[in-house]
Amino acid sequence: MAIAFVNATSADELATNPFTVTLSMTTGNMGIVVVSIRPATGTDPTVSTITDTGGSTWAFRAALSEGTGVVRSELWSTGATGLVGNPTSVTVTLTAAPATGTTVSVAQYSGVVALGITATNSGNSATPSVALTTQDANNWVVAGFAVRSHGAITAGTGNLRTSIVALSDSCALNDNTAASASSVSNLINVAGANVWSATALELRSTSGGAAAVLNSL
Repeated sequence: MAIAFVNATSADELATNPFTVTLSMTTGNMGIVVVSIRPATGTDPTVSTITDTGGSTWAFRAALSEGTGVVRSELWSTGATGLVGNPTSVTVTLTAAPATGTTVSVAQYSGVVALGITATNSGNSATPSVALTTQDANNWVVAGFAVRSHGAITAGTGNLRTSIVALSDSCALNDNTAASASSVSNLINVAGANVWSATALELRSTSGGAAAVLNSL
Protein backbone atom coordinates (compact mmCIF):
# COMPACT_ATOMS: atom_id res chain seq x y z
CA MET A 1 0.00 0.00 0.00
CA ALA A 2 1.32 3.45 -0.91
CA ILE A 3 1.87 6.12 1.72
CA ALA A 4 -0.98 8.63 1.92
CA PHE A 5 -1.82 11.70 3.98
CA VAL A 6 -4.96 11.20 6.09
CA ASN A 7 -5.68 14.32 8.16
CA ALA A 8 -4.10 17.05 10.29
CA THR A 9 -4.85 19.91 12.63
CA SER A 10 -3.03 22.67 14.52
CA ALA A 11 -3.61 24.50 17.80
CA ASP A 12 -2.30 27.50 19.72
CA GLU A 13 -1.69 26.49 23.31
CA LEU A 14 -0.23 29.77 24.61
CA ALA A 15 1.63 29.03 27.87
CA THR A 16 -0.46 25.98 28.86
CA ASN A 17 1.48 22.90 29.98
CA PRO A 18 0.57 20.14 29.35
CA PHE A 19 -1.79 20.72 26.44
CA THR A 20 -4.12 18.51 24.40
CA VAL A 21 -4.93 18.63 20.70
CA THR A 22 -7.99 16.83 19.31
CA LEU A 23 -7.70 14.74 16.13
CA SER A 24 -9.43 11.46 15.29
CA MET A 25 -6.79 8.91 14.25
CA THR A 26 -6.77 5.26 13.18
CA THR A 27 -4.94 2.24 14.57
CA GLY A 28 -1.95 1.28 12.40
CA ASN A 29 -1.44 4.72 10.87
CA MET A 30 1.68 6.78 11.57
CA GLY A 31 1.16 9.74 13.89
CA ILE A 32 3.29 12.89 13.62
CA VAL A 33 3.49 15.80 16.08
CA VAL A 34 5.36 19.05 15.42
CA VAL A 35 5.82 21.48 18.32
CA SER A 36 6.92 25.13 18.02
CA ILE A 37 8.19 26.59 21.29
CA ARG A 38 8.85 30.30 21.85
CA PRO A 39 10.11 31.18 25.33
CA ALA A 40 10.46 34.78 26.46
CA THR A 41 14.14 34.51 27.45
CA GLY A 42 16.70 31.92 28.42
CA THR A 43 16.86 28.23 27.58
CA ASP A 44 14.06 26.76 25.49
CA PRO A 45 11.76 24.29 27.23
CA THR A 46 11.68 20.94 25.46
CA VAL A 47 9.05 18.25 24.97
CA SER A 48 9.32 15.63 27.72
CA THR A 49 6.47 13.28 26.73
CA ILE A 50 3.69 12.81 24.21
CA THR A 51 0.74 10.53 24.88
CA ASP A 52 -2.64 9.88 23.28
CA THR A 53 -6.00 8.48 24.33
CA GLY A 54 -5.35 5.15 22.58
CA GLY A 55 -2.11 4.38 24.46
CA SER A 56 0.26 4.66 21.49
CA THR A 57 4.02 4.90 22.03
CA TRP A 58 5.48 8.23 20.86
CA ALA A 59 9.19 8.91 20.35
CA PHE A 60 11.40 11.92 19.74
CA ARG A 61 12.79 12.15 16.18
CA ALA A 62 14.38 15.57 15.65
CA ALA A 63 14.69 19.04 17.16
CA LEU A 64 16.50 22.30 16.53
CA SER A 65 16.67 25.59 18.44
CA GLU A 66 17.49 28.72 16.45
CA GLY A 67 19.13 31.04 18.95
CA THR A 68 18.64 31.01 22.73
CA GLY A 69 15.15 31.91 23.80
CA VAL A 70 14.12 32.53 20.19
CA VAL A 71 12.30 29.56 18.64
CA ARG A 72 12.53 25.75 18.78
CA SER A 73 11.03 23.04 16.56
CA GLU A 74 10.53 19.45 17.71
CA LEU A 75 9.21 16.51 15.66
CA TRP A 76 7.88 13.34 17.29
CA SER A 77 6.18 10.27 15.81
CA THR A 78 4.69 6.97 16.79
CA GLY A 79 6.87 3.88 16.37
CA ALA A 80 7.02 1.48 13.45
CA THR A 81 3.79 -0.22 14.51
CA GLY A 82 1.96 3.11 14.37
CA LEU A 83 -1.02 4.29 16.37
CA VAL A 84 -3.04 2.02 18.64
CA GLY A 85 -6.54 2.23 20.10
CA ASN A 86 -7.96 4.71 17.53
CA PRO A 87 -6.89 7.78 19.55
CA THR A 88 -9.00 10.93 19.49
CA SER A 89 -6.50 13.37 21.00
CA VAL A 90 -2.78 13.87 21.71
CA THR A 91 -1.31 15.41 24.89
CA VAL A 92 2.08 17.16 24.83
CA THR A 93 4.01 17.82 28.05
CA LEU A 94 6.97 20.24 28.15
CA THR A 95 9.80 20.38 30.67
CA ALA A 96 8.47 23.83 31.63
CA ALA A 97 5.69 26.12 30.47
CA PRO A 98 7.01 28.69 27.97
CA ALA A 99 6.40 32.29 28.93
CA THR A 100 5.22 33.39 25.51
CA GLY A 101 3.59 30.38 23.92
CA THR A 102 3.55 27.07 22.10
CA THR A 103 1.90 26.02 18.87
CA VAL A 104 1.49 22.45 17.70
CA SER A 105 0.55 20.54 14.54
CA VAL A 106 -0.66 16.91 14.50
CA ALA A 107 -1.04 14.67 11.44
CA GLN A 108 -1.45 11.03 10.47
CA TYR A 109 -0.33 9.02 7.46
CA SER A 110 -1.36 5.57 6.22
CA GLY A 111 0.82 3.02 4.43
CA VAL A 112 4.07 3.83 6.27
CA VAL A 113 6.27 0.69 6.44
CA ALA A 114 9.24 2.14 8.36
CA LEU A 115 10.86 5.37 9.47
CA GLY A 116 14.02 6.68 7.80
CA ILE A 117 16.50 9.47 8.35
CA THR A 118 15.94 12.95 9.76
CA ALA A 119 17.16 16.43 8.88
CA THR A 120 17.10 19.93 10.37
CA ASN A 121 17.63 23.47 9.12
CA SER A 122 17.27 27.03 10.41
CA GLY A 123 17.57 30.60 9.25
CA ASN A 124 16.12 34.08 9.10
CA SER A 125 14.03 34.54 5.96
CA ALA A 126 10.51 34.52 4.54
CA THR A 127 11.01 31.06 2.97
CA PRO A 128 11.74 28.44 5.65
CA SER A 129 12.88 25.16 4.10
CA VAL A 130 14.46 21.80 4.85
CA ALA A 131 15.69 19.06 2.48
CA LEU A 132 16.34 15.35 2.94
CA THR A 133 17.62 12.65 0.55
CA THR A 134 15.23 9.69 0.60
CA GLN A 135 16.39 6.08 0.51
CA ASP A 136 13.65 4.57 -1.68
CA ALA A 137 11.23 5.40 -4.45
CA ASN A 138 7.91 6.87 -3.30
CA ASN A 139 9.09 7.69 0.22
CA TRP A 140 7.63 10.79 1.83
CA VAL A 141 9.29 13.53 3.86
CA VAL A 142 7.22 15.28 6.51
CA ALA A 143 8.56 18.58 7.82
CA GLY A 144 7.74 20.72 10.82
CA PHE A 145 8.38 24.47 10.92
CA ALA A 146 8.61 26.79 13.92
CA VAL A 147 8.60 30.49 13.03
CA ARG A 148 9.07 33.52 15.27
CA SER A 149 6.39 35.42 13.45
CA HIS A 150 2.69 36.10 13.27
CA GLY A 151 2.67 36.63 9.52
CA ALA A 152 0.47 34.52 7.25
CA ILE A 153 1.82 31.12 6.16
CA THR A 154 1.17 29.92 2.61
CA ALA A 155 2.18 26.88 0.56
CA GLY A 156 5.56 26.75 -1.14
CA THR A 157 7.24 23.46 -2.12
CA GLY A 158 5.29 20.31 -1.30
CA ASN A 159 1.95 20.18 0.48
CA LEU A 160 1.07 22.52 3.34
CA ARG A 161 -1.18 20.26 5.41
CA THR A 162 -1.83 22.44 8.45
CA SER A 163 -0.54 25.62 10.07
CA ILE A 164 -1.38 28.06 12.80
CA VAL A 165 -0.31 31.67 13.27
CA ALA A 166 -0.15 32.89 16.86
CA LEU A 167 0.89 36.12 18.51
CA SER A 168 4.38 34.95 19.52
CA ASP A 169 5.16 32.01 17.22
CA SER A 170 3.74 29.98 14.35
CA CYS A 171 3.77 26.30 13.44
CA ALA A 172 3.33 24.46 10.15
CA LEU A 173 3.40 20.87 8.91
CA ASN A 174 4.35 20.25 5.28
CA ASP A 175 5.09 17.11 3.29
CA ASN A 176 6.50 16.11 -0.07
CA THR A 177 7.42 12.95 -1.97
CA ALA A 178 9.38 11.79 -5.02
CA ALA A 179 8.98 8.90 -7.46
CA SER A 180 12.66 7.97 -7.03
CA ALA A 181 15.22 8.12 -4.24
CA SER A 182 16.38 11.74 -4.35
CA SER A 183 16.64 15.03 -2.46
CA VAL A 184 13.14 16.06 -1.36
CA SER A 185 12.51 19.65 -0.25
CA ASN A 186 9.79 21.13 1.91
CA LEU A 187 9.32 24.92 1.87
CA ILE A 188 6.70 27.32 3.19
CA ASN A 189 6.19 31.04 2.62
CA VAL A 190 5.86 33.45 5.55
CA ALA A 191 4.65 37.04 5.29
CA GLY A 192 7.81 38.84 6.39
CA ALA A 193 11.30 37.52 7.09
CA ASN A 194 11.90 36.18 10.60
CA VAL A 195 13.83 33.56 12.56
CA TRP A 196 12.77 29.93 12.01
CA SER A 197 13.81 26.34 12.62
CA ALA A 198 12.74 23.22 10.73
CA THR A 199 12.78 19.46 11.31
CA ALA A 200 12.08 16.65 8.84
CA LEU A 201 11.48 12.89 8.96
CA GLU A 202 11.51 10.32 6.14
CA LEU A 203 8.44 8.05 5.95
CA ARG A 204 9.48 4.88 4.15
CA SER A 205 7.50 2.74 1.73
CA THR A 206 9.73 -0.31 2.34
CA SER A 207 11.76 -1.83 5.16
CA GLY A 208 15.55 -2.20 5.43
CA GLY A 209 18.16 0.50 4.89
CA ALA A 210 19.02 3.16 7.43
CA ALA A 211 16.75 3.43 10.45
CA ALA A 212 15.61 6.69 11.96
CA VAL A 213 18.54 8.87 13.01
CA LEU A 214 17.83 11.22 15.89
CA ASN A 215 18.74 14.88 15.47
CA SER A 216 18.83 17.20 18.47
CA LEU A 217 20.33 20.62 19.11
